[in-house]
Amino acid sequence: MASHSSKKTLAWPLKGGLKAIALSIYDKAVQFAEDQKLDLLSIEALTKEGRRTLLVTVDRPGHNPKGSAVTLEDCGTLSKRISALLDEMYPGNDSPDYTLEVSSPGLDRPIKKEAELVRYAGRLLKLTLRQGTRTATYIGRVKEEEGAFVLQEEALNLKGAKKDTKEAKEPISFFWEEVVKCRLVPEL
Repeated sequence: MASHSSKKTLAWPLKGGLKAIALSIYDKAVQFAEDQKLDLLSIEALTKEGRRTLLVTVDRPGHNPKGSAVTLEDCGTLSKRISALLDEMYPGNDSPDYTLEVSSPGLDRPIKKEAELVRYAGRLLKLTLRQGTRTATYIGRVKEEEGAFVLQEEALNLKGAKKDTKEAKEPISFFWEEVVKCRLVPEL
């Protein structure tokens, strides 16, 4: 996973803290990412080990294992542009530090949107589905079929389904709305 960090100083207290900052820079950050032919996936305001962190996650459109991934240089360039924007928006020297991190989502990236599930159809996924009042977690490959998704037969049921049921051996059809959690499983 490519990543770049830098420490910056912001004028505090800013109403809403880091979340307000994330919202205030979102549109510009999208443009900066697009200028580099990247997709801005998210900007998150976090507190990690007592430190304020602004985490920007980007990916390359159409990235696949054989395609070009986000590089450390991509992250560094975007970090510098966002840092310059923040310096311009929030000048001041008497404020606490925060860390700006610009990163790719990594090999085991979370799938947060239906379009991403479509994009990564055929890849190995770890997927938790809502099935009635309970959930079941699987590892397998998904394909898109007639407006729904199908978890293919070889999917391994990790938890949630009773043993000796056909549920884990037959294809399982589902809609995006039934996905509780999903992420890529690295295949090296």
